[in-house]
Amino acid sequence: MSVGQQANGSDASTQMISSSERKAKIWAVIRVSSGNFLEMYDFMVFGYYASAIGKAFFPSGNPFVSLMLSLMTFGAGFLMRPLGAVVPGAYTDRHGRRVGLLLTLGMMSIGIFSIACMPSYATIGLLAPFLVVVGRLLQGFPPAWNLGASPSICRKSPLRVTKVFMSVGNPAVSKSPS
Repeated sequence: MSVGQQANGSDASTQMISSSERKAKIWAVIRVSSGNFLEMYDFMVFGYYASAIGKAFFPSGNPFVSLMLSLMTFGAGFLMRPLGAVVPGAYTDRHGRRVGLLLTLGMMSIGIFSIACMPSYATIGLLAPFLVVVGRLLQGFPPAWNLGASPSICRKSPLRVTKVFMSVGNPAVSKSPS
């Protein structure tokens, strides 16, 4: 296929689609992008409020120690990513990407909700920091799979703009075959 054919949009991936199909594909991109945004937002809110989380859940006589314990909890979420890439991947192979995407978004929501609703150390003692770490591990589990899968879902769309938009931001998608 020549460059001229690609510029004119005559390749097989940009065939004409109906208005309703186009609208459905655009909404799919919006849903996937919103899910990724919310996942990363939830994940980074913990880092932003690390100082307040350290004071509430990891109290000590030294504020530096509380902050470091909070940041170690933040880092614990990243330790779950290798496992989070394998387990949801195997599940998704059997049940489909959309089901996997919904599962990972749900897991992220449960993790952040458990941290947000957790009573402080002053209320429940040592159980509070333990449950915060568990919530962080649950929150850190799904993003590894989701960061590769959701752009892939969008890339399967026949819309040219969608492919360009999603492929630019994710090197794994931009190198994959069509």
